[in-house]
Amino acid sequence: MAKYEKLNGASVKITNADAADAPYAISAEVQINNGKVSSITSGYVMRGEEVMATFSQHGDGATHTSYNSHDEEEQMANLRAINAFLRDVEALVLANPITI
Repeated sequence: MAKYEKLNGASVKITNADAADAPYAISAEVQINNGKVSSITSGYVMRGEEVMATFSQHGDGATHTSYNSHDEEEQMANLRAINAFLRDVEALVLANPITI
């Protein structure tokens, strides 16, 4: 009979939806391989129903961000929120490994 031996990788949706003090609702698909974040795709920064920005991050650390606002202060606020979310994701994955 076949059985799971070890989880080597997973794609997990992670969100900050429960953070009452967060200025934006942020979510992303996080690819985890061997207990570490390998890439992040389909990242969304939301204010209510409005998409403020989208982002992704690849294994080499390159982060790609698109803003839906031309306001520079709003873009910087989005970027700060994205960077804080990325740090939180890294900490979550390291502190709470996914296992079978």
